[in-house]
Amino acid sequence: MSQAFETGADLTAELRARIEELEKETAQLKLSRDAIAEREQRYESIVNNQTEIICRIDESLSLTFVNRMFCEYFNESEEQLLGRDYVMFLEPALRDRARAKMESLFQKPQVTSHVCEVVRTEGQSGWQHGFVTPVMNADDSVYELQVVARVRSSREQAEYEIKNTEIVNGQLAKIMKDGLIVVDPQGIVRSVNEQLCQIGGTKMEEVIGRSMWDIVGAENHEILAEQFAKRSIGGASQYEMTWTSGTGRHVSAIFSPTPLFDAQGRFDGSLSVVTDITARRETEIQLRESERLLAASQKIARVGSFEWKRGEKIVIWSAELYRMHGRSPETFVPTKESFLETVHPDDRVAVRDRLWQIFRGVPSSPHEYRIIRSDGEVRWLESTRWLLKDDKGKARGMIGTSRDITSQKRAKMILEERESILRSFYESGLMLMGVVELDGDDIRWISENEATAQHLGTTPEAMKNKTAREIGISPAESALWVAKYQEAEQTGETVRFEYMRPDDPSRRWLSGTVKMIGKSPEKRPRFSYIYDDITDRKRVEAKIQAAHDALEQRVQERTTELVDANRQLRFHAQLLDSVRESVVATDLDGRIVYWGKGAENLYGYQSDEVVGKPITQVARSDGSQGELRRMAQVREMGSWHGEFRQHRTDDTKFWAETVISLVNDPSGNPTGFIAIDRDITVRRRAEERTRQLHADLAHVLRLGTMGEMASGLAHEINQPLGTIANNAHAVARSLRNGTLPNHEVLEIIEEIAAEAMRAGEILHSLHRFASKAEPNRTAVDLRDLVHEVTRLFDSDIRRHGIVLRLDLEEDLPEVYVERIQIQQVVVNLVRNAFDALLEDRRSEREVVVRARAVETGVLVSIADNGKNLSPDLYAKIFSPYFTTKKNGMGMGLSICRSIVGSHGSQLRASPNADYGLTFTFTLPCNVAESAPDQSGV
Repeated sequence: MSQAFETGADLTAELRARIEELEKETAQLKLSRDAIAEREQRYESIVNNQTEIICRIDESLSLTFVNRMFCEYFNESEEQLLGRDYVMFLEPALRDRARAKMESLFQKPQVTSHVCEVVRTEGQSGWQHGFVTPVMNADDSVYELQVVARVRSSREQAEYEIKNTEIVNGQLAKIMKDGLIVVDPQGIVRSVNEQLCQIGGTKMEEVIGRSMWDIVGAENHEILAEQFAKRSIGGASQYEMTWTSGTGRHVSAIFSPTPLFDAQGRFDGSLSVVTDITARRETEIQLRESERLLAASQKIARVGSFEWKRGEKIVIWSAELYRMHGRSPETFVPTKESFLETVHPDDRVAVRDRLWQIFRGVPSSPHEYRIIRSDGEVRWLESTRWLLKDDKGKARGMIGTSRDITSQKRAKMILEERESILRSFYESGLMLMGVVELDGDDIRWISENEATAQHLGTTPEAMKNKTAREIGISPAESALWVAKYQEAEQTGETVRFEYMRPDDPSRRWLSGTVKMIGKSPEKRPRFSYIYDDITDRKRVEAKIQAAHDALEQRVQERTTELVDANRQLRFHAQLLDSVRESVVATDLDGRIVYWGKGAENLYGYQSDEVVGKPITQVARSDGSQGELRRMAQVREMGSWHGEFRQHRTDDTKFWAETVISLVNDPSGNPTGFIAIDRDITVRRRAEERTRQLHADLAHVLRLGTMGEMASGLAHEINQPLGTIANNAHAVARSLRNGTLPNHEVLEIIEEIAAEAMRAGEILHSLHRFASKAEPNRTAVDLRDLVHEVTRLFDSDIRRHGIVLRLDLEEDLPEVYVERIQIQQVVVNLVRNAFDALLEDRRSEREVVVRARAVETGVLVSIADNGKNLSPDLYAKIFSPYFTTKKNGMGMGLSICRSIVGSHGSQLRASPNADYGLTFTFTLPCNVAESAPDQSGV
């Protein structure tokens, strides 16, 4: 921190020197302003020697300047003319218009022609022709109007120009420091003075006759063109140009032109006063560079400066001071009041008092205070201020510097906090801490905390400047300490060590840290020490080491077990690879962890291609259940068994029979799944062929059934046909005889139509029952289906006196079945019941068809009260080719059972309590339940 103060003092001294330099430069600028005033006076003397009448008028149109020709023309002195109304010199008839025109030029400045008749003091009139030119302020507002007019004749003008040339080249050239140059309307130089040649670094004969465009260079052509355009209409304004002189020097000059006109009022060139400002520009450049270097140095040193002049409200801030306050010159105006607003409220009164103390003559000294930046951040500044006095010892202002010391303050606060923490730690008694020095082969205590004294069984006062021997420390322990301190002295490093205190019955362990920190006035090396009682830690470490040794032993044993387990795993893997079935294992997320040889052969994927991938990307089944859904079922049920189509790598499809099981760890927690797939494509093709044969056989049986029922069906068809024929003959006779009324004819025709519809329905039912259509499961109204097929038995019912009773619940749900197959089942079972009752001669013979809704679908039962079967025959009723009929094939019940099984149900037969048999089966009410039983039951 002291180094930072020294740097701040150096910067303050440097700033003082810089301020003295700025004061010198200010004095030089004052001299420059005086010189400019002197040049303006000389310029006025030049204007006084012009042949034109020249005057200036303020906003009230009062004369503020008149040249010699103006005084001579009106025959009055300058004192008599200044302050008078310019318009009053004009003819009365022209005054109002001239006044309005000139007043408008102050609002809308422009160069305008001015031609009017004036009145002299002796009462004579004369014509005055010239131009009015606005004189502009720095903010482009009009300051004054300048009137330049000619009244001389061509001869007088020529004589005056000769005389004026002599003056310019003679007397004026001797007293003026500025250059003069006269150019014609084309820009050709006609006359110059010696001062202009000195400014341009050339000779007079090298300039006269040359074009201004050639002299000043191409970079100034645009400025010249603009200025000559203004002069040609009577306008003129100062302008600056920089060019390279004949000596190679860069010249900067201000041109103050005055347009010249001939007796007819035509533009005849211009006279320009050329002021050399090269030195001023170089000084300005050096000043800007100095300011840039000062700003850079202030930014590097984080030091800002300010200046305030008595009587002025605004304080001048350096760029770095703006940056410190987080403000910009565009948005913040530094004044005493606005500065105090940036000071922290708790420090504002002290800063204000310090400012007043400086004005009362109190010597300045660094002062620390806080500010609040525009972004709300609080920063610390250190400011030093000096009072500036004039030659009479009166205060004329104040300067000062401000340095950002936020980092130092924060570092100091952190250091103090750390010292406080160390102090509290030192005094806490948690560790033995202090300072000792080597005294020969012994150690002497310089400083120690309470914990050290308590550990050694004494007090800090009793240990002060005492050696280990004097305190009573054992020689063995003292020798150990001395050896460690000597090691720290020799190496210059911090020495750390651990030891068990000798001659200590409690076998206490200590951890020591010692470091050399310097030497005493007697040149004895001094050390800081920290000792910590680590007995508990050592005991814990001993226990940890014992546990570590036991763990190492267990790891060794476990490693042996794992080697044996790996050997078994390799054996099991070889067994799995030897089977033909596909064996695949996944984790609980469905990612493949094992892909056996059988899986590689079945699916075409190699193990390294699929291990780690989701099973859903590899096993793409055609079944309605996805792999993830099957895994969820396995988690719930423990296993899953089914058949579905799979894809190989070449997109060929095959049928697979799959068993998925849940794999649990020894604790019973699920860890994954194992799936065994077997290619059953050949078996499925055989089953498909068998189903096709069954379908063909079922069709043959339906045709056979139709043949058995042919006589009854013929009677059923002949009966409506006979009715139709009789009614048709009756209508024909009545129409020939005209004996039958029309309404009776209509009734007969309606009866014919009804009988025709009845015959059509019978034939339609026969056609649908006997047709060989592709299986197509749809939603079917079971009541309509039963009524339709039982109508085929009407003839048998009437011929044999058998009762066919239908017991069908109202509002039965639709069943999802293959209509023709279920019709065949109902027809075969009812036909078998009829055949059984034909062999029984009892008078009461009955077949009952029932249907009722149950939880799993619609339960259908067909019962008869015929003879009971013997147990040996009952056991064979579903066997293929078994029949009790004389001409039967023995395939009816077998086919019916297969059809019912394909609808996800089972056809069962049971003897009644008294007579006959009852066949039952369940039909599904939705698509999923109608799926075939994959187990083949």
